[in-house]
Amino acid sequence: MWKSIDDLLHLLETELQFLDRGGYRDSDMWRPQFIFLDSPSCANPAGAGRPDACKNCLLMPFVPVAMRHASVPCYQMPLTADGLTADSLQRWGTQQELEDALRSWLTRNIEHLKRALVVRNEGKLSKTGWQATSIEGTDFSAGRQDHCNEVTTEG
Repeated sequence: MWKSIDDLLHLLETELQFLDRGGYRDSDMWRPQFIFLDSPSCANPAGAGRPDACKNCLLMPFVPVAMRHASVPCYQMPLTADGLTADSLQRWGTQQELEDALRSWLTRNIEHLKRALVVRNEGKLSKTGWQATSIEGTDFSAGRQDHCNEVTTEG
């Protein structure tokens, strides 16, 4: 998984920049772009045939524990308070709904991580900052702490 708050923050900011630049709307592609899988931040890009790479994905702490063995674990992360995922939005939503949910999720989690960095810099967290539960009051899973029981702080 990931080593620090800084690593995850960089990944989420990179993903948001890719999304905002229209990275999932490439009209030159022969197929629709897949959220996360067609992103430059993916360790296991679409068609790479390396399923073991997902277990080292920086997004894995956001994936519900029960879904971490799915073929595309990041598609199982709840992006909305209602529990909608990239998988469900790709199947039943529009491209705009999917991008809006992803943008909101990224923005919300970037802000949470920035707050965590402030806490760390105040000396309340270690340099790496994380071990196995969550920062008190920080919701990394669209309103449901139960999906994030591996993200924690040293305390």
